[in-house]
Amino acid sequence: MKYIFIFIFLILLLCHSQFAAGNGCDFIRCESANKCINFFCNRAIENCDTSPRVICPQPDDKCTFSECDTTTGKCFIRNKTCSDSSICTENLCDPSIGCYFPANNTKCATDKCSTGVCTSTGCEPKACPSTKCKVSQG
Repeated sequence: MKYIFIFIFLILLLCHSQFAAGNGCDFIRCESANKCINFFCNRAIENCDTSPRVICPQPDDKCTFSECDTTTGKCFIRNKTCSDSSICTENLCDPSIGCYFPANNTKCATDKCSTGVCTSTGCEPKACPSTKCKVSQG
């Protein structure tokens, strides 16, 4: 009991000396409902800070990833969305290598009388030769 009293006294003394020196000792409440992250008062920045509470192991399948559910603190696996935002490629995923985007020049064709060529910026329109176009008569 004697040691507990001494420990509390030293804490109070340290707290008082920090307060007097302008280092704070205000007990900032750092909390959140997020069960994946620890929130704590960082005296160096005199504000709340975070550190991971749950680190989810990543699966061997590179087309999936693991993340923490913020309400339960449990890890779960999700499918990756593979997209390079280019009409000139396929958006595919291989479990051993992950996302990849092979070229697909056929996606530039818009109708029977126009086509296009894939470039680094996307589809570049290209007119069909007039011999291939038939004007409908109506």
